[in-house]
This record gives sequence, C-alpha cells and structure tokens, in this order.
Amino acid sequence: MIPFYHSRILSFVNKTDRMGIKECEEYFESINRVFENEKYYLIQRWDEAQKKLGHKLFRQ
Repeated sequence: MIPFYHSRILSFVNKTDRMGIKECEEYFESINRVFENEKYYLIQRWDEAQKKLGHKLFRQ
C-alpha cells in the first residue's frame, strides 16, 4: 500500500504545483468530498470481505 500512497501524494503535488493556496484548498476539498461520498460504500465492501474471510476461516 505504501507505493500507492506515495503515488497519490506525488499526483497531488504535480497537480497543485503551480496553483495558489486557494486553488489547492479547493482541489483538496473536492478530493475529500469524493471520499466522503464513497466512504460508506467502502466500509460496506470491507465488511462484506471480512465476513467472507471469516466464514472461510471457520470452515477449516
């Protein structure tokens, strides 16, 4: 996961390199809004995966 994190940070730096502070904040807020909108979906997917993994562990 670390390479994905680093690539995401580098992408943000490259995207905002020539932006002013206000533009950077607006861009960052847009990223946050997307995450907030998808958060519950991601949690649901995580929970489903954990349940499937748990069922496999108990069958052994």
